[in-house]
Amino acid sequence: MVPVDRPLLELVREQVAYGVSEAERSPITRCLGAWLAVCPPAESWTPPTGVRGYLDVAEAAATFSVSADAAAKKYFEEGLAWLRQRRFFVPGQPAGLEADPLALLSLAIGLDAAQAPEDAKGWLADIIRGATTAERDPERSDILKLGLALAAGDESDWDAVSPLLQVSFARKRQTDPARGVRQAALAQILKAGELQPEWAVFEAAALDTLFALEAALDLAQPTVAQMVDLLRGVQAALKRWPWEDKPKTQHKDVTAQRWDMQHEYHVQSLLWAVLRPVFPGLEDEENLPSVGHKHPRADILVPALSVVIEVKYLREATQSARAKIIEEVAADTALYLTDDSPYNSIVTFIWDATGSTHHHDELAGGIRKLRGIADVVIVSRPGEWGADAT
Repeated sequence: MVPVDRPLLELVREQVAYGVSEAERSPITRCLGAWLAVCPPAESWTPPTGVRGYLDVAEAAATFSVSADAAAKKYFEEGLAWLRQRRFFVPGQPAGLEADPLALLSLAIGLDAAQAPEDAKGWLADIIRGATTAERDPERSDILKLGLALAAGDESDWDAVSPLLQVSFARKRQTDPARGVRQAALAQILKAGELQPEWAVFEAAALDTLFALEAALDLAQPTVAQMVDLLRGVQAALKRWPWEDKPKTQHKDVTAQRWDMQHEYHVQSLLWAVLRPVFPGLEDEENLPSVGHKHPRADILVPALSVVIEVKYLREATQSARAKIIEEVAADTALYLTDDSPYNSIVTFIWDATGSTHHHDELAGGIRKLRGIADVVIVSRPGEWGADAT
C-alpha cells in the first residue's frame, strides 16, 4: 500500500462514510451502494406506479441484483424490453438514459445478475460506447467505462477502467487487484477534492477492499470490522489448502492429502487456526448464560470484542436450506444475546458446500436484518475440490 499513516486512512474513511450517507438520499446511488455492500439494502421494494421511466428500470436492476427480489426482477425484465424499443441519441430529443452513467451501470449490473443473453448485453454496450464518445467529465466517463466492462464481458475493457473503480469492484468480481493497481487506487482517493455523493459509494467499496487486502487488522487494537475482513480472507487463503491428486514430495511416508470440510466442526477448526494467533483469549464450545432450561453453547467466542462467531454449514443448494440457516441464526441471537450475556453481537460464518454464490447476497442480507448481527461472511467450497468428497 502507499505509505501513509493509519490515522489519515481512518480520517479519509470517515469522510467517505459521510459521503455514503449523503448518497443514500438518492435511490439509484443507494441501490448501487447496497450492491457494493457499503449501504444497507432496502427492507422492501415496491414497483413504481404511473409512467415508466428509465430510472425506475435502473433502480429495479440494482435492487434485484442485491436481494433477488422477484418483483424487482419482473419490473427490470419488463422495463428492459421497453427500453430496447426506444431510440437514443436522436438529434433534437432530450437525452435520458444515454446521458446517465449511473443508470447505465445499474442496467449492466442487472443484466449480469440476470445472466441475460448476449444480444441484450450487446445492446447496452452499444449505448454506453455512444455515451462515452459524448462524455467530457472524467468521473462520469470512468463510470461509463466500468459499465462497458460489465456489459461487454471482455477482460480487455477492464484495463481502461480507473484503478479506483477496478478495486471498488474487486470483491464483486472475486478478483485480487495487482499491487500497483491498489497503490494507484489509494493515491486516487487521497488526491480527491470535494467528494460527490455518487462517487462516495465507489471510494467506500475501494477502501473496504484495500483495508481487507493490505493490513487486515490492527494487532494492537483490532475491531470487529477488521476481524470480519480477516474472516473474508479465508476464501483467498484456501488457494494453498491441501487438495492433492498426488503427493507433493517423494518421501516414502508422504501421501496425497485432501483436507475436506465435511461439517461445521471442521469449519470451526479452520476458524480457530485463523483467529487464535490474533485473539489469544479465544474460546470455543463455551456455555453462555442459561435461558430457562436452555444451556446455549456458542461455536467460537471472542471476549476481547464481545462477539460470538456462529458457524453454519450449507449443504444443499435449496431455498429451504437457506431459510433454515436464517431461522437457526435468529434462534441463536435470542439465546446468545440476553441481557446478562457478556456478548453483544454475532458474526455469522457460513461454509457454502454448494458453491451457490449467486444466492450469497440474498442470504447475507436476510441474516443482517436480524437483531444483534454484526456481519455475515460466506465462503464457498473451492470449485476445484469437486463435489464427490462431501
